Amino acid sequence: MAAGASFERAMETGLTAMMCSPNFLYIREEESAKTRKLTSLELATRLSYLLWSSKPDDALFRSAVSGKLTMDPAELNRQIDRMLADPRSEGFVNGFARQWLKVDEFTRFLPDQKIFPKFYETEFAGLEKDISEEPVAFFREALHKDEPIRSFLSSGWLMLNERLAAYYGIAGVSGTEFRRVP
Repeated sequence: MAAGASFERAMETGLTAMMCSPNFLYIREEESAKTRKLTSLELATRLSYLLWSSKPDDALFRSAVSGKLTMDPAELNRQIDRMLADPRSEGFVNGFARQWLKVDEFTRFLPDQKIFPKFYETEFAGLEKDISEEPVAFFREALHKDEPIRSFLSSGWLMLNERLAAYYGIAGVSGTEFRRVP
């Protein structure tokens, strides 16, 4: 404002600078020259923002404050299992899996109509959405069933709905919901 900007413009500039600052965008913790173990509260915060994109709930906070989160591996596993069972973990599934597997880019490169004419048949209308959702459903299933990481390379099962199963020529799958199919 001292340079002649209006109040609104000065506020806009200040808010823009604040919201673009790494201190606003990222969780910052003490920096140290040496590698160190996380405190219980730091671990709780990282877990919560990773799995829920939100701050720790009361149960996780109490576990951190008591020290059990870092002192008792079984408690850490209990908290992780509880958090993954919570509907808030769907944000992790959708956010992480979609970014990691780049599924939102699938529809940018649709199959060649001459090579894959079946893809464009009326009965398969909407198939591109199913193809984009299949790897996310697979990630969700692998995560919630605690499948080994090698399942992503060789699982022996797929996540399919009726339309995708029909496209792949797999019988016995009905409905729009994705399910595990051997």
